[in-house]
Amino acid sequence: MERIQVTLNDYDQNDQTFTNMTLATDYSKLPPVTLQQIAQTTPRKAERESQVLPSIHPNPESGQNASFEDALEYGYQFLTGSNVLFKTYLTTYRSPLTPWMKLAFVWACQNPALMLRLEIGRRTYEIFYRGGFVEIAIAGDRHWITKDGRSRYLTVMEQ
Repeated sequence: MERIQVTLNDYDQNDQTFTNMTLATDYSKLPPVTLQQIAQTTPRKAERESQVLPSIHPNPESGQNASFEDALEYGYQFLTGSNVLFKTYLTTYRSPLTPWMKLAFVWACQNPALMLRLEIGRRTYEIFYRGGFVEIAIAGDRHWITKDGRSRYLTVMEQ
């Protein structure tokens, strides 16, 4: 498989925003990622067949938190409130994608009208494309977003 390279410009400390956040790779030109490839990279055996469903966001460019920046802002407010610096939120709630999540990210970019539901152990993951980024959710638990396919930011954590 061709190496995936994307760019994500650094956080601008002056105005506390991201600038020029664009994906450098046209994922439609990569070989299609299969569900079998994703399942083979999971740490535990996928319990059931993966499901491909219509996206829960039929128009990913609209709605609440439709942009990556809006979703980050929501996560910042939801998880920390305004008494923590945005830069602190970005470093505290950022983590790398696992190998299977990287493949699922490419799959979601290649299939923006679909959602992948994957059961790993006791967790059910839902992966789908939204307005220029991908959301990875553990049903009823946590939601992460990624725009570069390398790092994920926690935006929701249910208690």
